[in-house]
Amino acid sequence: MEIPLTNWIYMGPRFVAKGYCVFALTYRQNPKFPLLADKVDMLGHSQGSVMPRYRMKYLGGAAKIRKSAGIGSVQYGSTLVGIVPLAKALGLFGPIKKIIDPLCEACYQFALNSTILNDLNEGGTLFLELAIFLLPLNNNPRVHNQVLQDWCGIDIQGHVSVAYDPITWNGLHAYFTPSADQKINCLDAFQ
Repeated sequence: MEIPLTNWIYMGPRFVAKGYCVFALTYRQNPKFPLLADKVDMLGHSQGSVMPRYRMKYLGGAAKIRKSAGIGSVQYGSTLVGIVPLAKALGLFGPIKKIIDPLCEACYQFALNSTILNDLNEGGTLFLELAIFLLPLNNNPRVHNQVLQDWCGIDIQGHVSVAYDPITWNGLHAYFTPSADQKINCLDAFQ
């Protein structure tokens, strides 16, 4: 089991305690590592929530992914905290992008209406998935867009802290494990 000390320090051990074999993507491949499962469940946070869809659509992964979930997902793009629309309105999008690209090339790849996201979203998703968002989004019949506050109206998690949220954890566990308790309520925050 590999759990980096970042996004998955909260949820990783909880999935292990429920019997999952947990690995975090390291963006490198070890050819000596044996294939352990025919199908995997994938969970991504932020831009990592797009990776399973990319794998399915462009890299032949449809037969290898059973279920996918994304939290704080950027499936439909981000305004990058308002920078994109403001820069476009001021005619400064190109110059600002040129400054930001060396620091964060992926930032603009996940901007609202980016080429990569438009291509990925064309034709809809190929499999059923759960996406937990902080705000309501467009409907796609193959995606269950779950707004966190619909589970608990007082849950005020943000983009980063949603990965450490007990209510989000319980929702993900219920999604990946149909035999698990499917009832989610605000008292889950006190676990």
